[in-house]
Amino acid sequence: MLLAIENDTLAWYASLNNGLLRLNLKSGRSERIRFNRYIDPSIRYTSLLPVGNGAYWASGFEAGVFYFKESSNGVFEYKHYSQDEGLASDIVYKTQLDKSNRLWAVTSKGPARLLPNGKFKTFTEEDGYVFSKRLHNFYKAGDGYFYCTAADGYVRFYPDSLQINMEPPILMLQSLKIFDREWNDSVDLNTIQEIELPYNENFISAEFAGLNYLNTERNRYAYKMEGVNKTWIDAGNRRYLFYSGLAPGKYVLRIKASNNYGVWNEQGITISIIIHPPFWKTWWFYLLISCIVSVVIYCVYRHRLSRVRKEEELKTAFNRLVSESEMKALRAQMNPHFIFNSLNAINRYIVVSDPATASSYLAKFAKLIRLILDSSANTSTTLDQEIELLRLYIEMENFRFSQQFTYDFAVSDNLDLESIYLPSMIIQPYIENAIWHGLLHKNDKGHLKIIFEKKENLLEVIVEDNGIGRQKSTILKSRNTLRQRSYGMKITQNRIEIASKLYGLNATVNIDDLADADGNAVGTRVILQIPIEHRLHKQVMETSS
Repeated sequence: MLLAIENDTLAWYASLNNGLLRLNLKSGRSERIRFNRYIDPSIRYTSLLPVGNGAYWASGFEAGVFYFKESSNGVFEYKHYSQDEGLASDIVYKTQLDKSNRLWAVTSKGPARLLPNGKFKTFTEEDGYVFSKRLHNFYKAGDGYFYCTAADGYVRFYPDSLQINMEPPILMLQSLKIFDREWNDSVDLNTIQEIELPYNENFISAEFAGLNYLNTERNRYAYKMEGVNKTWIDAGNRRYLFYSGLAPGKYVLRIKASNNYGVWNEQGITISIIIHPPFWKTWWFYLLISCIVSVVIYCVYRHRLSRVRKEEELKTAFNRLVSESEMKALRAQMNPHFIFNSLNAINRYIVVSDPATASSYLAKFAKLIRLILDSSANTSTTLDQEIELLRLYIEMENFRFSQQFTYDFAVSDNLDLESIYLPSMIIQPYIENAIWHGLLHKNDKGHLKIIFEKKENLLEVIVEDNGIGRQKSTILKSRNTLRQRSYGMKITQNRIEIASKLYGLNATVNIDDLADADGNAVGTRVILQIPIEHRLHKQVMETSS
């Protein structure tokens, strides 16, 4: 049984059977102490050593050495020492402080002292000291000597006589090889701080030695390559290392050594190693490849875009050629129809021997033919040329039908007649239809009105007559006449559709039947709306050239 009195109210009790207990001397109550969940609360304690300020050293059978101290908030400061901390055995019989307050422990394999580095050093025959292997206990005498009991007697020794080499060994690099070739014969290896290697020289080996000449066979070494190893590699007393197949990157090689008492030279040897990647794995090569690929992709894209544009241009040019050919063909179909009617009228005046009228008609007809030929040569014409052509046409038709109708033109002041372009001969068929199928069948004198206005970005042309109306005209006309009328109107509609495709000219035509309050037909109104666009002029010029 072990008992340690801490103060008037508190004591500690430990034994081989009951673990560690804290006693309240006033109440007589006790509690079992367990430092953490990894420590068996029923440890067989062999010693309990108070060291002041509420701190204790303790030892246990097959449990090593313990240090504990209770803080003011009731939490224990706790440290456990075992073979991992240098004890030769975890069977510890007793702990004791020497005159210099250094901790000693008697183990089943000899006495051990706690070093400043937190490790225990066990003194054995290898250190030149002969101790019975059956030591059980030891005591500190007043003269500072320790007396250890054994099965065959006792051992007396003075702690200071057991010398410990606390000097860490100086570590020297003896060889540094790359693929079994010395890295650099002309450089002091122990001054190297950094080496740089190409990607294909990635097999590194080194030899080293700790300069400690006491029990050199007990010198120990450890090393690690940061970037490869996360923890130290214990090399024992082996004095070499090697690494093969190192990938390109940055590494730090660290080597350290300890003397025969386990005192490590933590500074050791440190060498930075840089293995450069091959050029095809460098950032600038990746950047170059990325730039090349980007340029190639861009060039392919541009080539593809250029090819698509050329295909579209060829397709557009072909469609325009087809459309213009259709337009010319339609004008060519319309113009002979109009010219034939005009020549018949001239011939009539010649037959009835009216040279003055015939001469006037011929002059107007010649001018009209010239305008028609000019319009036929181009896909479009200016508004002032179109109005002049329409005036001549209506005047000739009125002459031909003996002034059977009157007419007037109304042109808005906000129209720039010379800058507005529209498809040539696009209005004339509607005027011809109004005269032939509306006004000529009227019993009294008819009237024809042509209006040109600008509404926002549209040219609006109104052809209005007070004739007999479309329904009555249909009844009166013969089958041939109807077919002729329908054919002319169809040609005009086709020309509007072609112009829309060719120039994006979205023209519209609306035909309204006019009626009085009683629902009787009093004429027809045609409203033609054509967008005013400057590009039409540009395309006309390109087509003409």
